[in-house]
Amino acid sequence: MKKKVLVEDPKGKFLKIYMDFDETINEIVITGDFFAHPEQAIDELQENLTGAKAESGEIKRILEDFFEEKGVRMYGISFEGLYKGIMECLEGEDDG
Repeated sequence: MKKKVLVEDPKGKFLKIYMDFDETINEIVITGDFFAHPEQAIDELQENLTGAKAESGEIKRILEDFFEEKGVRMYGISFEGLYKGIMECLEGEDDG
């Protein structure tokens, strides 16, 4: 299934997520009007999520582990906004 969502984060910035998934995440692209430090953090996160089970508990665990281990700072979006956006991708109809 392929899905795109646009989510407004509680901090007021927008997050756009594209995901191709079935039981696992085959591809995920995270963009928006935010930035992260270190700069490559979002690329690394996308790599960590690719191949993961498309389940809320697994997604949350990967996000928590990633941000805790890497010491990533995001500006313009929150952890909650990112998690919400990913979960919205996993719900609903296929965008084709």
